[in-house]
Amino acid sequence: MAVSAVARRLPLSGARGIGVVLGHMGWHVLARDRRRALDHLAIAFPDWTKVQRLTTARRMFHHLGMSLMEILWLPRLDAATRDRTTTIEGLEKLLALVHAGRGMVAYTGHCGNWEWLACCVASYGVSMTVLQRERSDADVSQFTTEVRARFGIATIDRGSTSAGKEMLRSLKHARMLAFLNDQNIRAESAKVPFFWPSAQVYRWSASSSSDGPMVRSTLSATIPSRPRATTIPSRSLPE
Repeated sequence: MAVSAVARRLPLSGARGIGVVLGHMGWHVLARDRRRALDHLAIAFPDWTKVQRLTTARRMFHHLGMSLMEILWLPRLDAATRDRTTTIEGLEKLLALVHAGRGMVAYTGHCGNWEWLACCVASYGVSMTVLQRERSDADVSQFTTEVRARFGIATIDRGSTSAGKEMLRSLKHARMLAFLNDQNIRAESAKVPFFWPSAQVYRWSASSSSDGPMVRSTLSATIPSRPRATTIPSRSLPE
């Protein structure tokens, strides 16, 4: 993508700054999305004041703009930039699972820049396959798939006829199978409490009886501090 080539010429701080500006413009221009964000915050946090909701929603737009520019800049990510910009908590436990030579399942939600999270984790030598929802824009799909491939991340389209076999093959070859759990799921699913009214997730990830190694992951960031990734092994390796 030509816009990515332009973004990669910038220092990361500059790209993020432009993203904040784009997000601020979106806050003023995208009235429908602004109202939706405010309405959902009112449902999730009924005790918040109007000022709290406005401040949080505006920062959400800033963060989305920053995340967009981070993704466009992502092909330049190297170990030095990763160490300077991103703190990963629980990395030792995650790498212990990797070194045990067993496949694992990792899941996260639509919170933070999950593409940045995946590439940072993969850059530590974690073999990874991600399950994605098909995008209507072929150019965007191609760009994200190519960026992931730079870090050794394979991509499976969730709706492909071979998706099931590819997922099993990934686990058989001791790879981390990663996906976003809180999306519209055309599979066996379960509803779990999440603010209002509930979120639809894969049934097996909501069950406490799932076997095998599983890892919950989140990535959070506050402007202008460093992003912080948290990886939490939630299942022990079976003996």
